[in-house]
Amino acid sequence: MAIKTKGDLGLSLLERWLSWAARSRISSFVELARKIRRDRPGIEAALWENVPYALIESTNTKLRLLQRMAFGLKEPEHLVALALLARGGYCPPLPGSCRPPVAPLPSGWPPGPTDGAGDPEKSCSGAKSECPR
Repeated sequence: MAIKTKGDLGLSLLERWLSWAARSRISSFVELARKIRRDRPGIEAALWENVPYALIESTNTKLRLLQRMAFGLKEPEHLVALALLARGGYCPPLPGSCRPPVAPLPSGWPPGPTDGAGDPEKSCSGAKSECPR
């Protein structure tokens, strides 16, 4: 019930259950209360924020996959670039494409010279635009 109920009420319900579990003589509940207290900051953040846990786990799994894909690349910036492309919503201008990037890049990114193709302030809505030929 504490997890379904968010905010202050959820935290007070969780605290009441933790105090009950710590006083109970059921070893499984005592151990679970200890584990919940150990991970309490993350649980409190989940009660305050409205981000589903499945979305967080999905993003973590995809980032671990990108980390395996980047194995052997020389620079850590390459992993950051993979993450921006796959999870950051960045849609870089490709040769022969008229679609602009989806969002502005972080300051100082990409490292090195850029060709200036595409306007980073415009959004990439997915709709194909007509290319001037």
